[in-house]
Amino acid sequence: MFTNLTPVVKNLVIINGIVFAFLFMINLTSLADLQYYFLLFKNDWILPRPAGYAELFKPVQLVTHFFAHKEIFHILFNMMALISLGTGVEYIFGSKKFLEFYLFCGFVGGILITTLDPSSAPVLGASGAISGVIVAFAFFFPKERLSVFFLPPIEARWVATAIAALSAIFVFTGTGGSISHFGHLAGMVAAAVYLGFYQLKAKL
Repeated sequence: MFTNLTPVVKNLVIINGIVFAFLFMINLTSLADLQYYFLLFKNDWILPRPAGYAELFKPVQLVTHFFAHKEIFHILFNMMALISLGTGVEYIFGSKKFLEFYLFCGFVGGILITTLDPSSAPVLGASGAISGVIVAFAFFFPKERLSVFFLPPIEARWVATAIAALSAIFVFTGTGGSISHFGHLAGMVAAAVYLGFYQLKAKL
């Protein structure tokens, strides 16, 4: 649908690539402890956490965690989703508003993760912010058909609904492996809040 990379999407991909390379390099050196500034640890402001975990939380992680990846397939999948869906959303929002939206989803999603996620495992990756982009794409292009893995093309609104439903099931059942399904939900909730105010402002 959208073939040309928009400025913010392109720069976000570049930044994520640079951080990925940086984390890979420091992991091979005595500077490996720097990775703790990119993992989002859970604080104990609301939920109890295992001893020693809450002390590892640093406010900067609320921003750095959604620019960081440690596995190649993780960053490839997230960046492919950002390119495929974020470009269309940036066309609608404009670059400045799209950047604001992306950072909002990542940051607010991070706050929800660190305070309310029932899992105590640290989180990293752009999945929360990308989940917000999925919601925005479904909001602006609800009937646009998306290809998801081996499935036939599905309308964007149903893709977003399915991701939210599956993430909620995994969170409440405590299943889903090492993927931060709560992070997906957090990013989607942040996106819904942002888009709600965006729509309200447009009507005023």
